[in-house]
Amino acid sequence: MRPMRPTSTSIQIKEPAHHRGLVTPIANTKTLCLLYEAAYAGLKGMRLGHYAGLTSRELTELENFDPRVETIIAAARARADIDACKALYHKAVVEKDPKSALAFLRHRCGWRETKRKVHQPRPSVSLSTSCP
Repeated sequence: MRPMRPTSTSIQIKEPAHHRGLVTPIANTKTLCLLYEAAYAGLKGMRLGHYAGLTSRELTELENFDPRVETIIAAARARADIDACKALYHKAVVEKDPKSALAFLRHRCGWRETKRKVHQPRPSVSLSTSCP
């Protein structure tokens, strides 16, 4: 059974010579750029596809057949993480903002706040009160 051709203009169709009759969807440069922008902004799932003008089926086909799509999305998310980390680090270290410093320590360094338990001493037993 031959797969249906996508209807979107943001996908190019590539038919390799050694796979006569099989259709492989390939994303064009514009689609890859739009996917990068959406992933950098934090969109996930089908919102990525909608931003790039793709239907859910077209995005799934691209993710399955074009390895560049997964690479572009992962690179955009990594870049967004780096930029956010740099901004938080700058605010914490250069601007000396204590809240930013705590956020940086929590999220990037794995630091956790622990509440100290204050141990109350047990009431001591005195001989004067316990003996008649």
